[in-house]
Amino acid sequence: MRESASDIRRYLQAHGTVRLSAVLIVLAICNAAFGWIHIALPSAQAPGGMVSVPFRKEVPVIFASLAVGSLASHMDSFERSASAALGRARWIHPGAAILAVTLLVAVSELLASSPGQAVVFVRAVLLWAGMALVSGRLLEWKLSWVLPVASVFPVVYYGRGPSGEVRWWDWTGLPASDPVCWGLATVSLAVGFGLIAASPWRLRRAGRAARLLGLRP
Repeated sequence: MRESASDIRRYLQAHGTVRLSAVLIVLAICNAAFGWIHIALPSAQAPGGMVSVPFRKEVPVIFASLAVGSLASHMDSFERSASAALGRARWIHPGAAILAVTLLVAVSELLASSPGQAVVFVRAVLLWAGMALVSGRLLEWKLSWVLPVASVFPVVYYGRGPSGEVRWWDWTGLPASDPVCWGLATVSLAVGFGLIAASPWRLRRAGRAARLLGLRP
């Protein structure tokens, strides 16, 4: 049965989407206006032991964490009962939220910097969003920020070589066309959505199918 407008409205209210949308728009405006400001951060091998990083390089982790964190709800125990509609929402909600923040980052970067940088930071949003999905699925949705934020230190601290070159794993510093970083983003999202797909009832069904096929006792 199709969901009614009131059902959708209640779902959005439970997840605070209006408040979150306002926060994301303000963040996008701040990114466009002040993202050029450089901050000095420690680096393991960069000359002088410090690296100057534009603030906008780390903003995508905030967008990704907020987008996936919106899956948290004060009706979470009820939503885990997983009717067909709520099951669909588990896919539609993160997909729509990630798409929305991706567009916000793209627009703010196009206004403030360049198309190349917009693509780089869109890639960063997608990669960190995958991490946030993993973090939220393994911990809880309000802790979706844990893995993305934890990854910032190694990316920044070990992201430069002794000659100042950008390491292959620094997805915020390599060119938009870098295939390794796009591969990392693809794997991150695939793992994140794969964990969402691995709901308890799907795992039980897969276990029964494996037993019927003789793949497991």
